[in-house]
Amino acid sequence: MFRDKSVQLDKTKKLKRIVSNAIDDDTTLYFYDQKGKQVRCLQYYLESEGLEKYFFMKGAAAYYEMTRKE
Repeated sequence: MFRDKSVQLDKTKKLKRIVSNAIDDDTTLYFYDQKGKQVRCLQYYLESEGLEKYFFMKGAAAYYEMTRKE
């Protein structure tokens, strides 16, 4: 269903590539933060890069845990 890609905010090259590809492909990105504490700084970054189609998942910590269970 979804194509999850995990990237830490300190991995700037990978994050920039994902955002750039989304802009080029006119793709919407969905973000979830495991701890829910980095959303604001990520939002500032996305806006500075010109990404317009993105969403943050509410309750992301629970989703993260659910996807990691076998």
